[in-house]
Amino acid sequence: MTTKRDEIDALLTDALDGSTSSEILEVLQEPELKAEFEAAESARSLLADIQSKPVPNQFVARVTQRVRRRTGGRYFHPADRPFGMLVSIDAFIVLAVAVMAACWFLLDSPTQTQPERIEFLPQIEAPKSQP
Repeated sequence: MTTKRDEIDALLTDALDGSTSSEILEVLQEPELKAEFEAAESARSLLADIQSKPVPNQFVARVTQRVRRRTGGRYFHPADRPFGMLVSIDAFIVLAVAVMAACWFLLDSPTQTQPERIEFLPQIEAPKSQP
């Protein structure tokens, strides 16, 4: 069971495809639908008259600062990034790994060590008995 609104929806969908129909005009002659159509038409005309304003300078910076203040630093906190906003966390991780690798190469002892010279003490021999 379709309602009158479903029929109008189907007719308007067809009208969007480019095929205007006299059926739409006939359906819109009903007082209830005509009032809704006029209300929608006036809303559309009001929205069409609205002029958009350009975004002010530093808009994003001010919004993030306001959000940071109002949330107590939970969002957009400058400590989320190392060194403030200068270095991203990804670049910081790569830099830290490179520094650790350089320290390891510089401070690592050579793998081949000179073998220690082992000196044996001279053995004391008992004098040989003479026959």
